[in-house]
Amino acid sequence: MARRQRNEGFSDFMFGAGRRKSKEEREREEWELLFKQIDEIVLAVEELAPLLKQFAPLVDLFSKQK
Repeated sequence: MARRQRNEGFSDFMFGAGRRKSKEEREREEWELLFKQIDEIVLAVEELAPLLKQFAPLVDLFSKQK
């Protein structure tokens, strides 16, 4: 137990005491990051949709050959 307290003191000295976060706060940040990434994916797909529509006839051509 004393060793852990000593390590925490070192961590506080090196990185500051405010670096520790609760489990709930870390989970909330992970969820926010996940939703942000999903939002970026949706926006990218929306931007690429017109380009994909232009390639649809080419894909149809290859699918008819098989």
